[in-house]
Amino acid sequence: MNGTVKAWKSSDSKVAKITNGTIVALKKGSATVTATLTTGEKLSCKVKVNTSPTLKIGKKKFNAKKTYPIKAGKSLTVSITGKAKSVKNEYATTNKKIAKVTSKNTASTVKIKGLKKGAATVTVKVNGVAFKIKVKVKK
Repeated sequence: MNGTVKAWKSSDSKVAKITNGTIVALKKGSATVTATLTTGEKLSCKVKVNTSPTLKIGKKKFNAKKTYPIKAGKSLTVSITGKAKSVKNEYATTNKKIAKVTSKNTASTVKIKGLKKGAATVTVKVNGVAFKIKVKVKK
């Protein structure tokens, strides 16, 4: 084996990706990581990721069926476990006038701020895994 790595590839970039030569685990599953050398030779290894990211709201595990109350002007705290440090979170809301995320996209604790009375769904995407959090803002 001679040469240096020319390219990296993951068979499932939703499970594991390669950033600057480092394998980043994203969510539960398996992938094959292949390094292609400048000589054309290929080296592969199988990677198994045992867990996916999870959320807690307050001290309880996130429940997708539940609607979480927030008082206008206050925030709901969402804790993330299993977030890859090199992967940025993505945030979206169905109604920016009702609720918005006030945290940076690198945070492992996310704040959802209630703005005015109404309902919205806030999506927090961690390592490519989307969590849809239903909130109801009260006065």
